[in-house]
Amino acid sequence: MYRFYEKKSFRFMLSILGAVLILGIVSAGNRNVGNLVGGYLLAPVRRLLTSGTGSLEDVLTPPADTEALQERIVLLEEENRRLYDELAGYYDIKAENEALRKYYGIKEADESISLVDIRVIGRDANENFYGFTADKGSRDGVAVNDPVITENGLVGIVSEVALSTCKVTTVCSPSFCAGAEVGRTGDSGLICGSAAVSDNGHTRLINISSQNTLRTGDLVLTSGYGGSFPQGLKAGKIVSLEYDEYTGLPYAVIDPLENIAALTCAAVITDFDGRKQQEEQDTE
Repeated sequence: MYRFYEKKSFRFMLSILGAVLILGIVSAGNRNVGNLVGGYLLAPVRRLLTSGTGSLEDVLTPPADTEALQERIVLLEEENRRLYDELAGYYDIKAENEALRKYYGIKEADESISLVDIRVIGRDANENFYGFTADKGSRDGVAVNDPVITENGLVGIVSEVALSTCKVTTVCSPSFCAGAEVGRTGDSGLICGSAAVSDNGHTRLINISSQNTLRTGDLVLTSGYGGSFPQGLKAGKIVSLEYDEYTGLPYAVIDPLENIAALTCAAVITDFDGRKQQEEQDTE
């Protein structure tokens, strides 16, 4: 009579099951340990029972060509990294396109305008006029005196440029100056920041006529005079009319249309027709 229980494989299986039973009793107070050890020891048995073929010794024996298997794993990991890099590049391009799409209206009004998307990467704690450092520089086509905008309006101007970064001086700074006009009245002046109003994120419109007809709510635009800025960029709205305490001359307090203190991204205008024309005049 054939006695299956006398086979070595059967006795070996009983040994494993006995060990599992003992470990189950010992680790009864620690469910995680019991599950881990029991699962590890029973895994070969499960494979044997579900495969329906082969012996227990075959299940317990690792693949012969482990070196080839390891090489395959390395190749798959490299391929996985490459796909992740391509996916990251796709998302970078997508984000840039979406950011620049916000400026479609500006480019539609002046097709000569060239834009470079930037992100704020640093602010100086000692900077009282909300200046910041951005993530694009000369290798991206950014240059000193390039205007900086958002889809809402004028932010400032590039004041320093490195290879891969730039610094932006905002409209709140006294060192900022841009020709301006008021859309409703045609009154002209200069946008220039001041410490007296910058605490509220405001800037000023100075050099305006004493006979001006300005009022609160009027929209201030860049005039394009001098060729540093395109004409018609929105700079902000007038919130009050004041007089300089030293000169007695009138000026208007402007609230920019963008919250510059909380700004995280913007765009640099790297080229436009007015600048080319001004540069041609300067060289004549």
